[in-house]
Amino acid sequence: MQINYSINGTGDKTIFFIHGWASDRQVWEKQVEFFKKNYRVISVDLRGHGESRWIDTNNLLAGFTEDILDLCHKLELRQINFVAWSLA
Repeated sequence: MQINYSINGTGDKTIFFIHGWASDRQVWEKQVEFFKKNYRVISVDLRGHGESRWIDTNNLLAGFTEDILDLCHKLELRQINFVAWSLA
């Protein structure tokens, strides 16, 4: 996996922020600051956005999904609340 992400805060529950099209994880800065007091907060730069490099794929949305699932498995996340911004 070659995507960049940030982890802030601690806790058993995780809030996972996913940005919208042509954006990056920085759009969630204020939300991260607020929620990191009580949760582990993860924000990600999807492939080809922010600090993540482009990874060629035949199906872009499937690639984004695969990256997110891979990261969840890598970090052994449980009890995840996803917050996402539309890619359309």
